[in-house]
Amino acid sequence: MKQARWIWTIAIALVVGLVGPAAAESPLGQSVQDFEGKPVDAARLGRRVTALVVTTPKDADVASEVGQELVFQFGSNKNFAFISVTDLKAVPAADRAKVSQIIQQRVELADQQIQARFKQAGRPYTPGLTSYVPDYGGKLVTALLQASPQPEFALFDKDPARLSRFEREKFERDQIRLRNRVHIFLLDSAGEVSAHYLDKATTPVAVTRLSALLAQARAAK
Repeated sequence: MKQARWIWTIAIALVVGLVGPAAAESPLGQSVQDFEGKPVDAARLGRRVTALVVTTPKDADVASEVGQELVFQFGSNKNFAFISVTDLKAVPAADRAKVSQIIQQRVELADQQIQARFKQAGRPYTPGLTSYVPDYGGKLVTALLQASPQPEFALFDKDPARLSRFEREKFERDQIRLRNRVHIFLLDSAGEVSAHYLDKATTPVAVTRLSALLAQARAAK
């Protein structure tokens, strides 16, 4: 009997070794729609390298500047997609319609500004896949933060139910502090988070990393 169990254990180990670890799930596996009601998912993105700029309404103008720079650099690349995500989790339900309207006005202004920049540079404005997502429940933003490769964001995987009251209060403060930043997430062609940068100052680093990801995606075809 012991021998049978031993053989069975080895068989399971061999199967696990052959199959390997499960692939990481893309944060865009969430049910996400843009302002136009179109789905923002793997089927729509295909194998594109994707940049997501995430922010709260407070820093929307700064995030818009970051997004415009990324679109200016890579917007005409057919293998690139840009997604702007506004974290509306902290916005009361009664105010969401008004806030959404303001965001849409900012989107229109940003589009005019980027068109003017292309024109000034003497380049044709041929934007690729671009989406603007209102994250009312904060689920997409949470999924992105949980997938961050930065160690300090591991706290988004913690279970607050296991913390003391004091620890929980600190945990919530730390989450809010980290959440309320301008985030640049880069997803590879498989839809997995490859890099995560914070604030506008890291935009040049994100541009360099995006160039490398797009080169890898092109070479893999």
